[in-house]
Amino acid sequence: MNRDGISTLDPARGPTTLHRRVEHSDVDGYGVVHFSRYAAFMEAALLDDLETRGLGLERLGNHKLELRVRELNVRYLVAVRHRDWLLLEPRLAHVGAASLRVEVKISRAEGEDGPTVLAVGTLSLAFVSSESGRPVVLPATLAELLKEGP
Repeated sequence: MNRDGISTLDPARGPTTLHRRVEHSDVDGYGVVHFSRYAAFMEAALLDDLETRGLGLERLGNHKLELRVRELNVRYLVAVRHRDWLLLEPRLAHVGAASLRVEVKISRAEGEDGPTVLAVGTLSLAFVSSESGRPVVLPATLAELLKEGP
């Protein structure tokens, strides 16, 4: 825990992995994934990871909490194409009192030399009250779920 009372998670914890097939609705006329779809891939990986930890959207909703994106960064490395199988690997990089940051690696699952990293990105999110929309501190019982992980 740093001097602001914010924990930095153990990077040794391995990420959960979500497998996803690139569909026609993900690509442009050239058969390449449209840049806007990467945000959806990253969100799916994050939500799957949170669900695995026991902190899915339903549980947040029961506590009158929502997640709001504060910042999105994506670095595109290799084109992703129609029908590629993707590995989406989220890693919680930082958990604050009312926020979290997740790093997501997007790889092509198939390849002679194993997975090929296609893109990397970061989602920074805030926990907000579903009633007021204002940032709120995550209750300790829920924060523990983020620290423990699967």
